[in-house]
Amino acid sequence: MKIKILKTKTASSCPLGIYSKEYAEGSVVEMYNELAKVFLKQGWAVEFKDDSERLALIEKEKQIKIEAAIKEEADNLAKSQLEAEKEEADNLAKSQLEAEKEEEDQKKAIDDLANKAIDKAPENKSFSKPASKAKKKK
Repeated sequence: MKIKILKTKTASSCPLGIYSKEYAEGSVVEMYNELAKVFLKQGWAVEFKDDSERLALIEKEKQIKIEAAIKEEADNLAKSQLEAEKEEADNLAKSQLEAEKEEEDQKKAIDDLANKAIDKAPENKSFSKPASKAKKKK
């Protein structure tokens, strides 16, 4: 039986009692059942169960969860980057439209000022209205 020693003791290492051995505290040892039962009953040891397979499964589950979390984080990052790029493109398009409108408003203001100047000009001088405001002939 495999046990973990809680208190250092010297005891027989074989069922015949021919050899003695010191079992050190904290060590995990394989010993014959009768002696192991004595150690357990006296509180000098606890039964040691080999959980290596169970621990391996737990580690594998942890790894799967970590990989899933990493994938989810990467997906969220990619999604947020796409949203940021879309927002940036929308803002750029909006600012371009505003710039075009402002330019159009400036041209209109210039044409209006030119028209007012032409309307107030003396009759003997010949001015023509800007092409954008000239009446089209049908």
